[in-house]
Amino acid sequence: MSYFKSPTVIVVPKGDKSIKSLEDLQGKEIQAISGTAVAMYLEDYNEKHSDNPIKLAYAEADTATFIHNVTAGRYPAYICNESYVEQVEKQLGIDADVVPIENSDEIQDSRAYFLFRKDDTKLKERFDTVLKEMRDDGTLSKLCLKYTKKDYTQGI
Repeated sequence: MSYFKSPTVIVVPKGDKSIKSLEDLQGKEIQAISGTAVAMYLEDYNEKHSDNPIKLAYAEADTATFIHNVTAGRYPAYICNESYVEQVEKQLGIDADVVPIENSDEIQDSRAYFLFRKDDTKLKERFDTVLKEMRDDGTLSKLCLKYTKKDYTQGI
């Protein structure tokens, strides 16, 4: 059972209103990690928009580095899960804005799960029961709001 869902968004510099959708990234260069769901989605997107693709600068770095590159003006945007942005802002003391992506579920499954050994079904069932109880009584939502700015437990 999922306990958290953070949509995939476009991260832009604070106050930047020029990017409102993926289409606004066409012709611009953004960073991506090769082989990730986001990179594969953008590669497919570029095949469908070969007349004006999004230029992908592949790099191996963490999300904090990519978001910092956006806020420092090195790249116009980065695409990642929304909950990462808040963490990076706290970690690095920076500010960014996020732009929702209309079809973000097509890019990647942004739900979070606890993983269990395949043969540990009893623990998984117990865990799922407690998670459901926490979701139903609002505890999961309260915990999410305690540690993040937004309730990422909605719609799971």
